[in-house]
Amino acid sequence: MKFNTTLESWVYPTDDAQSEYSIFTKHVGYSNGGYAFTLKKVGDTLRATFNMQADNNGNTQDGRAGIRGAYSSTAVPLNEWSHVAVTFDTSGPDGDPNDLSVGRIRIYVDGEDVTTSDASGNNMQPGTGETSIFAYSENSPWNDEVGYNGTWCAGEFSVGGFYGWQNAFIGRLDEAKVWNITKDAAYFSPMDTASPPRIDEVKGIIGGDQLQVTFSEGVYANIGATGNLEAADFALTDTDDGRTVISVSHTADSATATLTLSSALDGSDDIDVDTLAAAASAIYDEYGSASVSPGVTITMLSAGTVSEALFELNEPAGSTYTLDQNQVLFGSVSDPAESFTGDEQYLHGDGVDNYILFTNGTTSLQASRTMTLEARVKPTGIGVDNYVKRVLARDNGGANYQMSVWRNPSWENYNPPDNVASIAFWVKMVDSHDGNSWKPVLTDYTNFPIVSDHWYQIRIVWNSDKASGIPGDIYVDDQGTDGLDTGENWAGYANATDSTQSQLTSEQYMVTGDEIAISNGNFAIGCNVNNNANNVFAGEIDWVSWKSNADYTGVSE
Repeated sequence: MKFNTTLESWVYPTDDAQSEYSIFTKHVGYSNGGYAFTLKKVGDTLRATFNMQADNNGNTQDGRAGIRGAYSSTAVPLNEWSHVAVTFDTSGPDGDPNDLSVGRIRIYVDGEDVTTSDASGNNMQPGTGETSIFAYSENSPWNDEVGYNGTWCAGEFSVGGFYGWQNAFIGRLDEAKVWNITKDAAYFSPMDTASPPRIDEVKGIIGGDQLQVTFSEGVYANIGATGNLEAADFALTDTDDGRTVISVSHTADSATATLTLSSALDGSDDIDVDTLAAAASAIYDEYGSASVSPGVTITMLSAGTVSEALFELNEPAGSTYTLDQNQVLFGSVSDPAESFTGDEQYLHGDGVDNYILFTNGTTSLQASRTMTLEARVKPTGIGVDNYVKRVLARDNGGANYQMSVWRNPSWENYNPPDNVASIAFWVKMVDSHDGNSWKPVLTDYTNFPIVSDHWYQIRIVWNSDKASGIPGDIYVDDQGTDGLDTGENWAGYANATDSTQSQLTSEQYMVTGDEIAISNGNFAIGCNVNNNANNVFAGEIDWVSWKSNADYTGVSE
């Protein structure tokens, strides 16, 4: 299909180790033309997902507008039958970045319209003029032979896999149907009536006493579509601590609820172990069908996107985890016996295995045009050879940035004295300008030498909107050997940036207006994020903070 479309099937997935499982595929996907209806991993659950190559040029040759899509806001469970469907309506509304449920692609799970999308990327709803699906044959050199009037409909169509069986469906499919019309919500309502509500996800965080519960649809405490859920409506299985649900925040017809527990989750046998179920005959949908959800395992809560974060790193001795000040970003401590000793309540980096890895903030601490990154550190072991020690690594997914205490005397224009380093802010550029794709902002080692056993308070401000100069500035305050300015090499915050980029070669130069390329993924304090054993910080890290804006408060722009 190129225009109005409906795809539907009953699915019984038995595997979620892959990132994507094909239900329907036209041609071999959607990069050059066509579409795919799949179960795709979003976060850590499978979602019904539709992607297509949008057409903004009618039947004219090569009217590709880009990949568009949408996915279900609720999960499709393993080892259960679910009905999934997608519709495409040429006369539907344009996507709205302020309301991600709006668009001409609609996703249904068990008869419920559960459509959501992203504001950008391959899961963004079609926009203005993108009212049809671009067919592969429209851009094929042999389209006159295999297409209909040389314009559309050519290319393979498959159920359960495609091209070499990539992303083949694992499980069972039944009653797969394809329509060249857009079915409305009333058509899918019988599946909704026949499907009782279930608990899709239960999310928590170590150190927190709340659970975020997501249902497959809006739910009620009573038959007759009334009543807010209460603590007695849930059955919590705690394997070691005997916690109970003491209160519930829920509004009738909402598909989400927040549960408060009798005590906070800890690092032992809670996350990925304990389960939550619906109590018998306690939770209903609008048709009076009672949830029969088996125990759903509690998994780590995603922090989502935060505008600022502060990691104080003042945990008690032997702590196995740390949280930001909002208690949403969770970091696992690699060596609790050494990382937090309880003396000065710093992260003690030994250059070997003391670091903190954050895995539930994959979309946090991201920035393209503006951000402020600060830290207070005391490096040790700076010598005459290469020295690279990560303070914060957010360079996952082949993009973003990272901050280090850094020295590489093998570089052509970088010749620091012995035992002197720089602060480095490495950035993956949106536009490399025919140079390196990763480029650094460095501090001036001549006027602002970074040496061992001094405390430094560092502020990196990235501002793509600066009128001139490179967009990154690094401000450093040498606080001396005791953190109170004893033996300091300069007084107060100074803009220590090598703004002329004299320590670099031309392929490493940044230009005014440069932006950071962003990508989702984990981040780390005190080590590499992809290979945690590399560039482990040596010394002490007092705290790290991040803001989404360019903050020049207390320093000079």
